[in-house]
Amino acid sequence: MMMMMMMMMMMMTMMVTVKVMISMMMMMIVLMSILNLVSKVEVVVVVVVVVVVARVVVVVVVVIVVVVVVVVIVVVIVVVVVVIILVVVVVIVVVAVIVVVVVVVVVVVVVVVVVVVVVVVASLNFMLNKQYYYRTAVLNKIIHVSLFATTKSS
Repeated sequence: MMMMMMMMMMMMTMMVTVKVMISMMMMMIVLMSILNLVSKVEVVVVVVVVVVVARVVVVVVVVIVVVVVVVVIVVVIVVVVVVIILVVVVVIVVVAVIVVVVVVVVVVVVVVVVVVVVVVVASLNFMLNKQYYYRTAVLNKIIHVSLFATTKSS
């Protein structure tokens, strides 16, 4: 993608440079046809001046294109870095949310297990106490009946 953008920028630069050179040549041809009427020395001076101006214009255009390409590359690099940083932040947030959800689920499971264990232990304790009191009551009845029977028979 970046290479394609750079290639398009270079192509546009070359087209602009070629257009500038063609326009300079046209100007030179027009100037030479005008100056053809004037002496040969003046034509040489004008041609030299036109060539120097054309070279300066080409150098300026090339410098501007290089600056634009560098700025585009820097902007693309900055955008890529920002996107990478945003992706890392999103991943960190997602991992943190997953960790929090896992911790909450573990805590809920532990609480449920503790509550179930407490209820089961309490139920067993209640049932065992009930059986103990029932057995004790039955034994007391048996003892009472036995004692009553022995005291009555004697």
